[in-house]
Order: sequence, then C-alpha cells, then structure tokens
Amino acid sequence: MIAFTAVATYVGPRGFWGRNDELARILPPIAIGLAVVCLVISRLIPPRMKQAPAATPDALGVARTVVASALNQGGALWAVIGWMLTGSTLTLVALVISIAGMLLAFPSSARWARLCATSEQRAANPLVR
Repeated sequence: MIAFTAVATYVGPRGFWGRNDELARILPPIAIGLAVVCLVISRLIPPRMKQAPAATPDALGVARTVVASALNQGGALWAVIGWMLTGSTLTLVALVISIAGMLLAFPSSARWARLCATSEQRAANPLVR
C-alpha cells in the first residue's frame, strides 16, 4: 500500500494531470467515511465467520485475519486513489485510518486464540506477534 501511495503521489495531481476541484470537494469525505465503515466492519464480520467442516482452527483464524485485512485494504485503496485524483490531505487521513485497521487486524496471541475459536491455541503460528 505504501508503494502504491508513492506511485499515486508521483502520478497524481502534481504529476500528469491537474487537480480537479470538484472531486477535491466530494472525494475526501467519502474516503474518510469508507475508511471508518471498513474499519468497523472489519471488526464485526470476521468473528462471525463459521468454520468449514474440514477446516482446522488455524485455517479459520487465517481466514478471519485475511477478511479483516482485505476490508481495510479496500478503504486504503480508495483513499490512495482519492489522493491521486485530488491531492487533498484529507484522503491521507482516510489512508491512516485504513492502515491502522490493517495493523489492528494483525493478531496478537490473545486475539489469535479468539480468531481460532479455541482458548488453548498456542502462539506457534508465524502470523502471531
């Protein structure tokens, strides 16, 4: 996401095309709203995901982590595209919110146990900090 932000900054409003003032008025509030909604949904949806019959508890934890991260990445992608089109710093606020959501989705050992729906899950998984 950081590399895409760097490319968007290079290509963006100070690069190949000029700033669009109408988009600069409309897009940043939408980006911030989307980032907040994606953050909230990424905290509500994954814990409600059910385990498939043949799946292991670790597979459920990984699936829940991937879904939470992907929801936040959607908001981050919208914010970066908004930055590229408008150059508004408010879209960078949306990007920070989305990146914070991605960091929150990265599981600690206690959160990993909750994601795997077992209380005895060990922190032996490389995805656990």
